Amino acid sequence: MQFKVIGDNMQALLFSLSQGDQLYAQSGTLLYYRGDITLNAKTHGGILKSIGRSFFTGERLLMSLFTCHSAGEVALAAPYPGKIIHIPLQGQEFIASKGSYLCSIGQIDIGITFLKKLGFGLFGGQGFILQKISGYGDVFLHSGGNFVEVNLIPGEVLMLDTGSLVMMETSIDYNIQFVGSIKNAIFGGEGLFLARLTGPGKVIVQTLSFQHLAQQIALKTYLRT
Repeated sequence: MQFKVIGDNMQALLFSLSQGDQLYAQSGTLLYYRGDITLNAKTHGGILKSIGRSFFTGERLLMSLFTCHSAGEVALAAPYPGKIIHIPLQGQEFIASKGSYLCSIGQIDIGITFLKKLGFGLFGGQGFILQKISGYGDVFLHSGGNFVEVNLIPGEVLMLDTGSLVMMETSIDYNIQFVGSIKNAIFGGEGLFLARLTGPGKVIVQTLSFQHLAQQIALKTYLRT
């Protein structure tokens, strides 16, 4: 399997597949495919796990499974402007925000994880459930704007806008923290809470979340009326 990311902020992901390769992708991300490839709608990880993932994270029940029988090409695109990042896994696992998974090749497990801290889910803008991704293979994530990677040393704290999280290693401890005062929340424009992430581990954040994009569109539409 070979892949290439094409474009800048409206990126596409192009795969060159060989005999026996299988590619799982979120439904609705296909641009095109050609060659000796079969496309099927299928659950990922079994029906019960797929139902749970769909119910808790809002993702579609079925994914697109591309199976290559000799040679072929598949092109995918994310549903809104942003970047695509490649994460190779050799037995590791990480936590990803809902909606960030684009596709994967190999023995990749996509499950759900309940947030340890009730407050993070209640006020943190991500809900109580995130995705836990693990296994052996290649995972591709998508998010809005650009990616910023932050590596935290043990005990180091990162205060993060709650809608900006894309992924974090499972060694990260996560909680929420009040911004300090109602005045900061009302006039500072950052909301009532920030996510508090404590190292060690890697965190990837996005510069423009879909949540913020939708809020800005709604605000501009309101101001014009």
